[in-house]
Amino acid sequence: MKIAFSYGKVLFVLVLLYSKPLAAQSYRSVVDSLQQQLRQASNDSLKVDLLNQISYSFRRSRSVDSIQSYAHWALLLAQKTNYLKGQAVALKNIGIYHYKITSPTDTIRYYYEQSRLFAERANDYYTQAACLNNLGLIESFSNETSSSILYFLKGVKVYDEHIDDAQILKGLLLGNLGSAYKNIDDQVRAYRYLHNAIEFARQHHFKPILSQYLDEYAGTLIQLGFYERADSLVEEALRIQQEIGDQLSVEPTMVEKINILVWKKEYKKAQKLALQAINDSSASGIQNYRVLFLAQLIHIALEQNQLKKAMQYAQELKATPEIVRPFRKIALDAEAKAYSANGEYEKAWDLIRQRDAVIDSMQFIEGNIEIDVLEAEYQERENLAEIDQLNQINAIEKDRFNTLMIAAIILSILLIIIFFQLRNRARNEKLIKQKNEEQKKYIDYILELENFAYIASHDLKTPLRNIVSFTQVLKRSIKPRLKPEEFKYLNFIEKGTKEISLLLEDLLAFAQNNKRQLKVEKIQLPHFVEQVISSIDVAIKEKNANINFILADEFIHADTVKLNQLLQNLLLNALKFQPPHQIPSVDIFQTTNQREWQFEIKDNGIGIEPEYQEKIFKIFKRLHPRETYEGTGIGLATCKKIVEQHGGRIWLNSTPGLGSSFFFTIPRDLALTTQ
Repeated sequence: MKIAFSYGKVLFVLVLLYSKPLAAQSYRSVVDSLQQQLRQASNDSLKVDLLNQISYSFRRSRSVDSIQSYAHWALLLAQKTNYLKGQAVALKNIGIYHYKITSPTDTIRYYYEQSRLFAERANDYYTQAACLNNLGLIESFSNETSSSILYFLKGVKVYDEHIDDAQILKGLLLGNLGSAYKNIDDQVRAYRYLHNAIEFARQHHFKPILSQYLDEYAGTLIQLGFYERADSLVEEALRIQQEIGDQLSVEPTMVEKINILVWKKEYKKAQKLALQAINDSSASGIQNYRVLFLAQLIHIALEQNQLKKAMQYAQELKATPEIVRPFRKIALDAEAKAYSANGEYEKAWDLIRQRDAVIDSMQFIEGNIEIDVLEAEYQERENLAEIDQLNQINAIEKDRFNTLMIAAIILSILLIIIFFQLRNRARNEKLIKQKNEEQKKYIDYILELENFAYIASHDLKTPLRNIVSFTQVLKRSIKPRLKPEEFKYLNFIEKGTKEISLLLEDLLAFAQNNKRQLKVEKIQLPHFVEQVISSIDVAIKEKNANINFILADEFIHADTVKLNQLLQNLLLNALKFQPPHQIPSVDIFQTTNQREWQFEIKDNGIGIEPEYQEKIFKIFKRLHPRETYEGTGIGLATCKKIVEQHGGRIWLNSTPGLGSSFFFTIPRDLALTTQ
């Protein structure tokens, strides 16, 4: 049993039309950009085009009424200026609006026909072909097979005769023709058009066409007995659908995947997949493909002599609401087989009669002269294109002989050049090897220095604490016997040791930061910044400082520990480098674009001279004596290291005497660290 049907993809076809210029952008960004252009437009024709583009952009949103409102606006302005192409596109968009709200078929058809007439008067061949395609789809809904095929063939003819560049519409027209013939079991013509659609899409990298029609193409191959080739096409279709997010095409592809599993006699896998597909289709509310999966389950159950299951699925089919005729035909056929296997021949016969009535209502009108003429013209165009391609190949072959003769002469010269180049290359490779060895030694040296800094700063902390402690004990125990100069010397020892200890603390933090790998986590921004500010509360109260922040309530991806250290260092610097007796004021801002988050720490401090603004991020670089502003000169070097580890940038703007703004960025595409 082979089940496939394509009407459930009609919505995707209508959504895809005209979407090529907008495919790389989001719906909201497209609308915002177009509305901005509309506000700046002064030419009426340009305004009409922008209004039509905005109208069409709303097809992907829930704001269905916006399609109509912008299209009517465009239509009125186009009528006022007698802009025929603008009227054609506006009428086409109104047709899409009526399709979206499920207006009567005659209403939808009226607007597409009107659009087509205006497009003909304006020589707008793309809109003509698009309307013919949409009219063909509307006829498909009404099961008017001959009419739908006629519209598709006319659309292909308009495209081939008047549109030179490759656009996705050509693939849709060919694919829809293949689907139409497939649904009336004309597998030969179905294969031809679907094959042409797939080859066209591959040549021009139109993934939406591959996503939509690869399963249809696989279905024709299944009907013709090429199961293994069909299997690879189905897997390719599922891969592309996942890649571009085309959920509307997944269910029909699963139908073909189950057919292939049945052919392989992997009934358990097929049954499991069909049941999962039924659950998914029930969640989406789409009944048509649920019918196909139930029909497949009946067939699988009968293949395994599971008569009770087959009858259970048949009862579920019977309870399915009214669906389009091609699906009803498949459902009735599956029910009839189940009842026949169960010995209920009268019920089976009645179901077969109902199925035949549905088939009769879907009959393709043979001998339609207009269709035959268009088919012949299409085949002739294809043959001429093939002949033209062969002529080009022959011309290339003739040129190739002459080219080979010239190439032989050039090759002789090149061989001589290559000989000398190879000799030089050996010499260069030797030099490169030496440089690589030197570079490796240098990297090892840097790593040894980092390890030394880590070990030295870590291991020296304890003896330094002992020196400070015993110096303080000594001061207290012999203070009465000390001369003022001796007491002053002990103070110098204590102060110097504390400065060394502070330097080692910062050096250890710098070395630890280099050694620790990024652990990227999801961070709730405002809450995290509040915690950082709370952690330096003592310094804030000591300075009586004001810290304000304006942050979006969103999550970012970063290393929690390192981001905390980065913000602490920048905030403490902003509090520290202030004129005497001034109350510090610090503001934290955050902006976002598609690539990165950007942060700004702005203060009202002493500022930094322009010639020092690049140097302050180097380790141990201080701009002021310790007596004026304490510190080790490592803090900003650590900040730079943390930002670069995240793949970001850090810089500043500063005006001496007025304050500084430190900026840093964190990329948005940082992957979370797996546990």
